Amino acid sequence: MIFRFQSIHFFFIAIVLVLLTSTGARCLSEDRYVATIGDNGNLGTVSSPWQTIQYAVDNVDPGQTIYIRGGTYTEQVIFSGPEDSGSSGAGYIFLRNYPEETPVIDGISISPDDREGLISIINASYIKIIGFELKNFKTSISGPTPVGIYIEGASHHIELRNNRVNNIERFNNGGAHGIGVFGTNSATAVHELTIDSNEIWNCKLMWSEALVLNGNVRNFTVSNNSVHDCDNIGFDFIGFEGECSECGTTNPDNLDQARDGRVLNNIAYNIDSKDNPVYNNERSAVGFYVDGGKDIIFDGNISHDCNLGFELASEHNNKSTKGVIVRNSFVYNNHVLGISTGGYARNKGNTENCSVVNNTFYKNNSSTRSEDDWGAEILLQFNNINNIYKNNIVFAKTGRPRVIEGGTTNTGNVFDYNLYYGSSAGTAPGVNSIIADPLLIDPDNGDLHINIGSPAIDTGETLSDSIIGAADIDGNARIYNGNVDIGAHEFDPVVGDVNGDKQLSMADAIIALKATAGMDTPNLRADYLSSGVDENNNKLGLAEAVFVLQKIVDLR
Repeated sequence: MIFRFQSIHFFFIAIVLVLLTSTGARCLSEDRYVATIGDNGNLGTVSSPWQTIQYAVDNVDPGQTIYIRGGTYTEQVIFSGPEDSGSSGAGYIFLRNYPEETPVIDGISISPDDREGLISIINASYIKIIGFELKNFKTSISGPTPVGIYIEGASHHIELRNNRVNNIERFNNGGAHGIGVFGTNSATAVHELTIDSNEIWNCKLMWSEALVLNGNVRNFTVSNNSVHDCDNIGFDFIGFEGECSECGTTNPDNLDQARDGRVLNNIAYNIDSKDNPVYNNERSAVGFYVDGGKDIIFDGNISHDCNLGFELASEHNNKSTKGVIVRNSFVYNNHVLGISTGGYARNKGNTENCSVVNNTFYKNNSSTRSEDDWGAEILLQFNNINNIYKNNIVFAKTGRPRVIEGGTTNTGNVFDYNLYYGSSAGTAPGVNSIIADPLLIDPDNGDLHINIGSPAIDTGETLSDSIIGAADIDGNARIYNGNVDIGAHEFDPVVGDVNGDKQLSMADAIIALKATAGMDTPNLRADYLSSGVDENNNKLGLAEAVFVLQKIVDLR
């Protein structure tokens, strides 16, 4: 009996060892590696890597990391369903670059058959994609839509980080996307989605968008991404296009619209549809667009040198973009307008209960083409309902409109506590608004921070944190000195800064010492008292010089 038991025991161990070392079975614990010089018959270790990314995806389990060595891979990668998913208990599947190397997935020899990506995640979950370059996925065939990274269905707990997507192109009537997320499942939304620190550029998009969330998508964060040099919309958050045609029928909380999201600290620039053949020389590409989205916060974003900076609208009759906040953003040098709200025609949808607060708009109707002269810094089109526009700096180009309230179906909208300058064209609404130079530091070169003595300081309306946020565009406290500033930047003087260069240095001490000696001090800012330097005698002298020196050497 003992001999028989031992034989069975050793036989069982032998089977387990075979399973652990078999390259055909899913791996149970260790990280796995892929290299262009590998072989799918290898063990998938760092010294014996596999060759194709898809083989690795098909042969790992939740909690494992697949490291992809640098080099060029010509394949499509698909995560499909539970078999290719991580889990809440065992953890995410990581598909990522090997440290300090960049794997490139090149689609130059691949043609899409449908709407599909170089990397696709379809009804899969708990996946992180990190550190890839994806490029050259193109088609001129009618029907297919090439996408750099594509997410569809009921996928959830997905993170896309530090990826670079370029030259995704469509050459006829259709679309392409750098990153595309489509919530098509009526029972389960795409949710717990993070898209962070990616870059998309040089894409020919035809009718489509560089980065899009469309359909049943909720609880998302889109942050620190850069989209530039594309021929249509940069960032788009869409509803009511029919991506989730059964949404609302099985569960009323699952809607065919992107919702409950945060869009933070992104940048869009050089977004221009002029040379996009489907637009017939028209400039209408937006840096940041909400078309039917709901309850989305835009905070700390930058849009410049696009056709339109921001747009909150709905292209579908009787449907609304609702509850969207655009705040603490720099919007400058866009060709046609800074921000537009409302449907572009009377029979289009609504923009309701949205807030445009604490932004800085600068010379956004910048184009000299006559075809582009329909814009303004702020444009209200049709069907704007109960929106607020407060605490914004609106610096218009000479002769160009500040605000245009063009639609005849607008009601309940409130403008107030804005600061207008640069032009007398258009309107400047708001009984508590100001017309004055905001003293921006270097706006023609993109520095829209306010300077010492700006009339924007402490003159805004201190709304709730839920509206204006807790931090300004630089991440500093949104309220300093008891009241909010107008614009995206909250002025916070550096204690001891005598010359107004926003830093403390020996230059400040030298100015103070010169003043003590009665010497000329041309670099002394006029209102140095607000820097916290004054030692209670309303003069600049030896006490102030000592104060600055002590601050410099950290003695005070």
